[in-house]
Amino acid sequence: MDAGDWIAVVAAVIASGSMGVALWQAREAKESRHAAQAQAAAAKDSAEIAEAGVKQAQRSAAAAEEQTRATVEQLAILREQVAEQRAEKDNPQFHIPRPTFSGEDMVPVDITMVAGTDLRSLTVSVTGKDVQGFSGDPRSDIEGGEPIVCPDVAIGFETTVWVSLHDTLDTSILVRIDCEAADGRKWARQQPMRLMHHAIRDYGH
Repeated sequence: MDAGDWIAVVAAVIASGSMGVALWQAREAKESRHAAQAQAAAAKDSAEIAEAGVKQAQRSAAAAEEQTRATVEQLAILREQVAEQRAEKDNPQFHIPRPTFSGEDMVPVDITMVAGTDLRSLTVSVTGKDVQGFSGDPRSDIEGGEPIVCPDVAIGFETTVWVSLHDTLDTSILVRIDCEAADGRKWARQQPMRLMHHAIRDYGH
């Protein structure tokens, strides 16, 4: 081989090597591109999973908040029911029968506590157009009369209020009872009562 042939051979070898390097680089670039695409797909999947997790957490938080709100409302209703039941149980109740009336000027009104909580005090007063006064003692001066205060009252308590009337055979009175419990709660009870001589009542029938 002459010099020209050797040069051609060397050139061919160099060209082959360069082509091999180019092919290798192309293959590496393709593999890198595939790896990048795979990583991007994995990242997208991870992002979607994370987003789904966030949405699920938000739904769970909303459900928990709704459950908490419902529980608070139920507790409020229960407290209100308990308070109503207590108020109903503690509500003072009295039995005040209408007295027999035959036109006398002194009429006894009997009062009995039949239900309710213990009371620190009970105050009774009587009003009416023909009422001259009232007292807890028929022997006292009944004219005018001051409200009758009874301390420490409980179920079974009984008292009699004596009502002084003008000369009348048919009238109406109003018995008012003010109650106060030890915790400061207060109630007011009023019972209207018509007093009519039996002769007038019988004649009316």
